[in-house]
Order: sequence, then C-alpha cells, then structure tokens
Amino acid sequence: SSYCNYSSSYCNYSSSYRNYTSGYYNYRSGYYNRSCRHHSGPCL
Repeated sequence: SSYCNYSSSYCNYSSSYRNYTSGYYNYRSGYYNRSCRHHSGPCL
C-alpha cells in the first residue's frame, strides 16, 4: 500500500524527468522509467 503511493508520486516525478532521461535510466530516482509503470500495474 505504502509502496504503491510512493511509486505513484515517483511516477509523476519521473514523468517530468522523462524528457531529460529520454526513457533511459533515471539518475535522480535510480530506477528505470518503465519501473514506475511496472509498479503501477500491481498497485492498481
């Protein structure tokens, strides 16, 4: 539950950086942009 909320927040944050990361490894979050989406699946 907590993780889902945390991921959701990160997902939004990553979205902004997505342009900078270009869908590549995010240096800020340290996780893949797709990872956020992956968490969104089980979270929902």
